Amino acid sequence: MKTFFFKHLRVFRVIAMIIAIAATAWLIWFGCALSGNPVSYFLVKSSSQKYVAENYPGFVAENPGYNFKFGNYFVRISKPGSDDSSFVASFGLNGRFLYDNYEGNVTNGYNTRLRLETRYRELVKSVLESPASPFETDIGFGELIFARDSDNEERYPAHDFSIPTDILEPDGIYDIAALGEIGGVLDICVCSEDKSPERAAEILRELDALMTKGGVTFRAIDLTLESSDREYYTAENIHREEISQNDLAEIVIQKHNAYEARFASIEK
Repeated sequence: MKTFFFKHLRVFRVIAMIIAIAATAWLIWFGCALSGNPVSYFLVKSSSQKYVAENYPGFVAENPGYNFKFGNYFVRISKPGSDDSSFVASFGLNGRFLYDNYEGNVTNGYNTRLRLETRYRELVKSVLESPASPFETDIGFGELIFARDSDNEERYPAHDFSIPTDILEPDGIYDIAALGEIGGVLDICVCSEDKSPERAAEILRELDALMTKGGVTFRAIDLTLESSDREYYTAENIHREEISQNDLAEIVIQKHNAYEARFASIEK
């Protein structure tokens, strides 16, 4: 056996070398698949800077990042001093430009919309989490509903109002209180063993008073009562002007029934 090994030692060395080279090549390939490669990185960096200079004067391109899921590079492009003028461009491994989302993010107001929604959400959160709030909530946040599109139809089917999107301009100055009056929704889940319409009506009035005190405007409330055994009672799209009405409990019942009917139709 020993004689056979030494006789074929050169062959074993060649086989071992081939295995080592193959393993190294596989590791290099695997590393490039996960994080890209230096050649592509510099090609994309040069290409993105040229692309920005030719198409978006005044903007700057950040260093490329690699998207291993799609096997391409992405570059964040932004305008210094602007909160709403940023977007992403995609480039292939050879540095060739593929696409960007400037139109959706900047021209069509997505960035502006996101900025306003974030400000409104933070305002509502600050009031709900303040010492003045008497509620124990599992979920509590504010949303601004803009003019319906395919996305909004799916996300907000219960609401019959919206903020027009044609008001959105990059870095525009807006009155958050005015936007809240037009399209603000409070989505709140309150812990309560009593899940009756009458208790929901009481909570709605308490919420209205709390938001008034905190300077938060809104158009409607989506309220859910949650018991300790994880049972729920939900009423959607209760308009602020309805909260002051004497028959609020009956309104809650109507909105709850509409909510139940909508979900029953979805399940069919």
